[in-house]
Amino acid sequence: MTFEPHPFIASAIIVFTVMTFILDWSRKKSKKVDDWMEMVSPTRIVPDNIKWWIMAIFTIGSVYLYLYCWICKTTGADGVGDDRIF
Repeated sequence: MTFEPHPFIASAIIVFTVMTFILDWSRKKSKKVDDWMEMVSPTRIVPDNIKWWIMAIFTIGSVYLYLYCWICKTTGADGVGDDRIF
C-alpha cells in the first residue's frame, strides 16, 4: 500500500474554500468581522466579485480532485495502461 497525498490535499483545499465562503458571508453580515478582515487582508485592490469567482473555481477543482482520487482508490486503477472509462 502506497501513501497517496492527493485526497488529503484535495480535502484541505475543500475545507479552506468552505472557510473562505463562510468568512465572506459573515463579513457581509457583520461590520466587526468586515473591519477585522480589511485589517488583515493583503489584497485590497482585488474586487470581491473576482475573489468570489476564484473561490468557486478552486472549489470545483478540489471537488474534482477529491472524486478522482476516491475513484482511483476504490477501483484500484492507477490510470496507467487502464482502458476503463470513469
